[in-house]
Amino acid sequence: MKILLIYGAVAITAFMVQFGVRALKKIPLKKIYIALAAAVLIYCLMISFQVSNWVIGNCLIIAISILAGFAIGNSISTVSSLIVFCITAGIVDFVSFTGGLSARIIEEYSKGHNLILQNLCISIPFHGKIVPLLGIGDLFVLGIILRSLNKIGFESWFVPLIPIAGLLIALLIGLMFHGIYALPIIGGVTIIFLLIKNYSVKT
Repeated sequence: MKILLIYGAVAITAFMVQFGVRALKKIPLKKIYIALAAAVLIYCLMISFQVSNWVIGNCLIIAISILAGFAIGNSISTVSSLIVFCITAGIVDFVSFTGGLSARIIEEYSKGHNLILQNLCISIPFHGKIVPLLGIGDLFVLGIILRSLNKIGFESWFVPLIPIAGLLIALLIGLMFHGIYALPIIGGVTIIFLLIKNYSVKT
């Protein structure tokens, strides 16, 4: 039951980001930047004052991921630049998860010393506890990749399923091994797709 709940929550969140990023195409960038600045300000105030509300936190994380993902992803317009971005994001996530900031935050949370992880993740209530599921960094990068794919010209309905599938694969591995760095998997799946498409075009 818990696994199904987690999978459902993460899948719904990912598709919300996808639909949000696509919807922003008709909105001027200036308005997107203003909305992003407001969302980030509220989010920072929430963390600073240690306001722990999973509903508000989830809404802000999704909004920031959509707005920032669109704004940054809009500047990535070639396959090569998207591949470089995926590699860079994967390396940063790997380093952070294996011994950097992410590792320290998770360790402190597991010991009950610091609950900031709840404010940095999409979280859900389960059996009286708030369970962190998906980090804002993972969702933010997913938004960038989704927008970049569309910007480059991959507009088929199934294309967004590629990085989302990578996210769900990472989630499965994380559930099996009690945590995993998601971005190398999301980026890796996206790169494989791009290379296959690029090869098929050349042949």
